[in-house]
Amino acid sequence: VLRQERRPSSETSWVQDLFQGMLSNETRCLVCENVTRRKEAFIDLSIEISQNKSLTSALGKFSDRELLNDGNKFYCDTCCCLQEAEKRMKIF
Repeated sequence: VLRQERRPSSETSWVQDLFQGMLSNETRCLVCENVTRRKEAFIDLSIEISQNKSLTSALGKFSDRELLNDGNKFYCDTCCCLQEAEKRMKIF
């Protein structure tokens, strides 16, 4: 019987060492200006290459601000209700 050793959660695999990145998911309430940030690890990104002329352009488009409004409003913890907001993802 083969057993796989479990790595402690603080250790990373060679795949993570080579390919993992970090991004910050930021949402800013347009009423009170409060910014909510959530850091996330990623191995791959879904970016639209065909409509862009270069990888740099595609990554720039990925980081563009998105307006959250109408049926897609953001629940602001400061305002305690749904509000219009801007969402943006930053790679770091």
